[in-house]
Amino acid sequence: VDPYIAYEPIGLDRFLDGLRRHRDWFFEDGLVGFGAMSDEPFLHIYIDEHKVVTVRVQSAQRERVERVLAAYDLHQIEEPVGVDSVSHEHRCVLLAPNDRPDLLAAEEIVEELLDMWRLDLNVDREGNADDQGNELGITGWRMVIRRWEGGEEPPKYAEIFLTAMSLGVAEELAYTAAAGSSEPDAEPGKEPDLVDVLSEPPVDLAMILADRVTPETYEKLLVEVGSPTPPSMDANQVHLLRWLVD
Repeated sequence: VDPYIAYEPIGLDRFLDGLRRHRDWFFEDGLVGFGAMSDEPFLHIYIDEHKVVTVRVQSAQRERVERVLAAYDLHQIEEPVGVDSVSHEHRCVLLAPNDRPDLLAAEEIVEELLDMWRLDLNVDREGNADDQGNELGITGWRMVIRRWEGGEEPPKYAEIFLTAMSLGVAEELAYTAAAGSSEPDAEPGKEPDLVDVLSEPPVDLAMILADRVTPETYEKLLVEVGSPTPPSMDANQVHLLRWLVD
């Protein structure tokens, strides 16, 4: 789960532009929930991955909100019927085939919204705990870093597989690897030389994706990209960097 949040207000027009542009993804994808909040007047709207709409407003605004919802045949119910009553699967609607680079994938939409809505990954950068607060220690991460060297050249994207004890450590390792590598692929387990990194011209780096994964999933991902399973996963280390080609 990658929860992104905007810590600074953005204009309603900017929010609606992003919503309209990617409406199919927001409203049809079974892995996506989204929402927005206003301070004055207070208004909180959230649509979860089941597409259940939750609205919180001050009591003075309730009648107005109910009229708007009724205009779209939406009415309040005490408990969503059937959401978790049976076994079901959540699926992504944007599994673009490899031969259709013109189609936006979920990662590309997230990248666009990070800029449009000024989003930040709302995850503890210092710890590495699950939803119940249990410390996980060092885990596997799949990260995508955007590297732009300025000028008219388009940005490049590095997919990085690493193990780290926290998001902060993972991000530092990924940035160092992406800044110091200009080769199409980096050797598994090889970290960039710090001298080479400092001698390179300044580059603009941005984290696009940071997925924490289980050991089983991590090994599966490495197999899918043709990399051998690392001999050890108990250290903060980059195992593979590869540049994604359009």
